[in-house]
Amino acid sequence: MSEYTKTPERLPQDPELLECQIAIKDICDTVLSKKPKGDIFIFWDIDNDKDPYEVQEKLMSIGMGDLLLKDGDSLSSHDSEYYPDLDLRVGSAKLIGTSVRAWGSECPKKRRGDVGPPYEVFSYPGENDWRRQLDIILVYSNGKELAQQTISVQTSSSLAGRLPHVYRDVWAAAYAETGYEGHDQIYRNAKNDEEVYEFLAIASELISSKTKQDS
Repeated sequence: MSEYTKTPERLPQDPELLECQIAIKDICDTVLSKKPKGDIFIFWDIDNDKDPYEVQEKLMSIGMGDLLLKDGDSLSSHDSEYYPDLDLRVGSAKLIGTSVRAWGSECPKKRRGDVGPPYEVFSYPGENDWRRQLDIILVYSNGKELAQQTISVQTSSSLAGRLPHVYRDVWAAAYAETGYEGHDQIYRNAKNDEEVYEFLAIASELISSKTKQDS
């Protein structure tokens, strides 16, 4: 097991943030700024009136489209013994809505040295690390059951200079119970900043749609 020494005074410097990392944080902070004062949750949703089929089509057409389930793919868990088939499939289940969700958290900044074990731990008094995640959520229904497919980008200041992670998750309301955190997850590094910007453009359009409704 790795052991950590006392924090030394010398502080290594992080690489510069990529422009796409800054863009993710800016959009997330825009959404999170809509939270009511005093709200304790680390996420916030913004709904919109966009045609969800149009949103799904746009997502399928971008670089991150490989994350999306295809027509005919099940939105049920594949563990049929524990989670029954819900008769929810992309293409046949009705798309009933879409939303944007932003996550944000901060914690005291620390860095671990490269040499060890034992490793040195570097603290940065007065500085915080941040983590942000931006989701576009597609909601499906067959008239009885509900499921949502979520496509996300994730980044943090502790990963400065690295392309964001991208992610897919499927969540079914019928499975909601202790321990269930979704299924059919896919997680990979972004291939390039272009596919991140494509995703952010769609999210920004959805957010702007809500902003216009409220004006």
